[in-house]
Amino acid sequence: MKIESVFFVDNELSIKTDLGNSKVDINNFDINILKDKSFDGYNQFLELKGLIDLKVGKALLFGDYWSFINASRRTLPRVMSVCLEKQKGFSQYMLLSLDTKNIVSAVLFNERVKKILEKNVKTGFFFKKDIRENMLDIDILDLFVSSVKSVSNIIDFTVEIGVNFNSSAINDGEFYCYNNQRFNVTQHMENIFYYINKYDICYVENVFVEKDFIYYKEFCERVKNKCLVCSSFETNCYLLRSTVFFTEAELLDLKKKYINLVVDVFDVDFDINFAVGFGVPIIKVRENVLNVLERIKKQMTLLPKPI
Repeated sequence: MKIESVFFVDNELSIKTDLGNSKVDINNFDINILKDKSFDGYNQFLELKGLIDLKVGKALLFGDYWSFINASRRTLPRVMSVCLEKQKGFSQYMLLSLDTKNIVSAVLFNERVKKILEKNVKTGFFFKKDIRENMLDIDILDLFVSSVKSVSNIIDFTVEIGVNFNSSAINDGEFYCYNNQRFNVTQHMENIFYYINKYDICYVENVFVEKDFIYYKEFCERVKNKCLVCSSFETNCYLLRSTVFFTEAELLDLKKKYINLVVDVFDVDFDINFAVGFGVPIIKVRENVLNVLERIKKQMTLLPKPI
């Protein structure tokens, strides 16, 4: 990557590289930091770490930059789709396939289930009212499973469920409150085990509040390899967010500590390119990202095969 020009226009920083042009809304930036710079790869780009903020860095990594990180990648990440979100109780219900090689089919199936579920949480004949916030979480789990089963005959792969238990929202300081009941931490943990076994849940997030993090050790020992347990505590899965520029060494350290990594996708193009470039196996998405994945897949076929 070579920076050809960098200048301010109407309070926007305009950056032109040999890969494309981009703009970023930022004030008080020293353009001399970027003038005449060139980078042979992502590691050289990281030499700017500490000199530029995230917005400028994202503007530099314009478009599909996965090959700038590692041009030998030929695998797309598996997609864990958030099919339903809500504020009260458990906050996210997700769908993921771990055994299909057809990422496109998996994404299309997830989107189909999402539409069914969104329809099923509405009531009324002429005027539909969304009642998800008034439903018990156990009822939503049942509805989620039935929505999946209603169309599972069209696929030849297995899909599994993920749940964000939203611990900070359901904990009142002493008890975990959901399904119109209050549970102490031990009861809460047993409930989660029950849900994992009953609904074949393969991914859980935010099971405990910080004061109860010590319970993650016992939780993970009992769950073992049946389920990915995502937390900032030492569990078997870590959720990556693009709030910083990670180095390859930092990602290796995280993988050694947590084993499994998942990219939480908010900035769709940037985050998916990050996941592809670093070979992160799962992405968590809130919208249909099929166009981005298909575009990157096409780019992979046009590049020479890695030696």
